[in-house]
Amino acid sequence: MNVLITGSPGVGKTTIGLLLQKAGYGFIDVDHTQGLTYWQDKKTGERVTSDGNRDLAWYDAHDFNWDQVALEKLLSERSVPVVFVCGVTSNLTEGSNLFDKVILLETDLAILRVRRVERRNKSGQTDYKKEDIEQGFDEHESLQSEMLKRGAIPVDANQSPEAIVRDIISKLGLIV
Repeated sequence: MNVLITGSPGVGKTTIGLLLQKAGYGFIDVDHTQGLTYWQDKKTGERVTSDGNRDLAWYDAHDFNWDQVALEKLLSERSVPVVFVCGVTSNLTEGSNLFDKVILLETDLAILRVRRVERRNKSGQTDYKKEDIEQGFDEHESLQSEMLKRGAIPVDANQSPEAIVRDIISKLGLIV
């Protein structure tokens, strides 16, 4: 079974994926799997690289997409019965046919804002620049609404990561 876990940036997708991996399930992190995603200029359609110095204007001019061929290949090579793909991309719906189920991690903006401020990368540094904290908030409600319309299974992401994992496993009828 292929399961997509999605939600706004900072909602906890990677944290949940890592916990599911600890429980014995497959895990693909959309943000950190080399060759799976790319930035695309919205006007030219060209793939571009990011040097990490992105501001709101840069985000407005670019999409973060997954490469569907690369995603299909990764999923076809799975070695476990259940694989969780965790992430959000601009072309999210283009690969939805690859998933048996879609989980939407739902949260409110106040909690999302706190998580982004407190989020740290592997080096212990803040993962978001001050100006990036607000990026994507205008799309937060529309993402949640669109995914629910498409049949995503909602999971309350305001609870602890362990409770979220239990909720996902329960809603999918899986066994730990």
